[in-house]
Amino acid sequence: MSRRIKEAILLSKELGSSDESLEGSEEEEDMQQTRLYVRDHVPLSKDFHSIYSLHFSPNGNQLAVGFGNGAIQVISLYDTESTNVISFSEAGNEINALDFCLDGSVYATAGKDRHIRLYDSRTNEILHILEAPDIMNNDDLTLTSGHSRRIFALKFHPNEYHIFLTGGWDNSIKIWDKRMAKEARRVINGPHICGPGIDIKDNKILTGSWVARNALQLWDYRSAQLEKNIPFPGRLFHGEFLYAAKFCNKNVVIAGGSGTYSACAVDYKTDRILGEVSLMNKTVQTLDVACHGKVVAVAGVGGNLHIAELC
Repeated sequence: MSRRIKEAILLSKELGSSDESLEGSEEEEDMQQTRLYVRDHVPLSKDFHSIYSLHFSPNGNQLAVGFGNGAIQVISLYDTESTNVISFSEAGNEINALDFCLDGSVYATAGKDRHIRLYDSRTNEILHILEAPDIMNNDDLTLTSGHSRRIFALKFHPNEYHIFLTGGWDNSIKIWDKRMAKEARRVINGPHICGPGIDIKDNKILTGSWVARNALQLWDYRSAQLEKNIPFPGRLFHGEFLYAAKFCNKNVVIAGGSGTYSACAVDYKTDRILGEVSLMNKTVQTLDVACHGKVVAVAGVGGNLHIAELC
């Protein structure tokens, strides 16, 4: 993790550190948050193994990074000496997704081998493994069993300690309870997830699929039914093909991928496009939001990092 990306992340957090600056009526916030503006572009050196996932801990003090070679780095953002960087690997796996639970006590990883590993964030020891079915040995496949293909997204519920969602190449979103030994609680069929394309807010699930049309979708968490296809601006003859999707503030979502080479913010109530972060013909691989959804980080191929704000 380079010094420049650490500085950019710290700067974005400092902008949102004052609760007073975020206070105001809902009407005032809706009036002010109308456009997406790119604030900074931070060029990064290319990483040989690529970074597929990046997530803040709930208190914002740590940043967990998952690499394509199966390595994990957990970095203390406010004390960035090398002794505070924790690194370890999952042998034989490529980590495509990770996230922290609500209180930060547990984080989970998932990727190529389809197993979901739950870690104690204080010791970085494995607490439990939700094992994927062994297809080669004819394990029974059910709707609530583990994923049958690579997992690319994992997201804990922001208001529930034990609930998290996963998705990948097998065209399904699985809703898990980390207290359960093996089976998923519910399944949403349809989304083809190829990156960090799952988010959840209250009782709504957002998915970004790597498909040409109707890639950005809103689902009801309780019923697992589709609520809406959110219109996403795609280039003519190129399609949408989303890798990443996130809720921002209020009714705003942001998503990006390889169809447009940009991340676009959309008001899902009005379908209004609020702005875009262009990576100049480079694929958007991941994005994250901070400061109550008002600061957006967008990253892609070639070591690109852009910081944007919803103002």
